[in-house]
Amino acid sequence: MCSMMLMHFLNQTLDVLNDVLALSESDTDVLNDVLALSESDTDVLNDVDALSESDTDVLN
Repeated sequence: MCSMMLMHFLNQTLDVLNDVLALSESDTDVLNDVLALSESDTDVLNDVDALSESDTDVLN
């Protein structure tokens, strides 16, 4: 049982690593931009996520 769980975990880890290795240069640029966001930038993103449907209707 334990060995099956370990194998499942290792397979998932390998899948993630393969996905990371398959990223294009533009994908990694986006990831670097996200990692470089300041706290105020993420506050703005959280505010955008919190907009209600009526708020977005006004924006549209």
